[in-house]
Amino acid sequence: MALLENAVTGWLTVFALLLTVVALLAYRRSRNPKMLGIAAAFGLFFVKGVAITYALFTATSLDTLWVPMALFDTFALLGFYLSALKS
Repeated sequence: MALLENAVTGWLTVFALLLTVVALLAYRRSRNPKMLGIAAAFGLFFVKGVAITYALFTATSLDTLWVPMALFDTFALLGFYLSALKS
């Protein structure tokens, strides 16, 4: 089970980093400030992935990270809303 958790967490972290870079490149090309908000939201998912990876490799209980992870998700979703849906 630990191998699966490590693999999925690693993949999601790398994917979030990739999406952050893509959003930053899109901002550089379009200069649309909404792209910065989207990049920041993906960046929050990347930071969350790094925190989970750290917890998995240091044998920290994920129960202690539940509230911070939920806050990261909330702020990331709020960032997506403010950047993509609100005009």
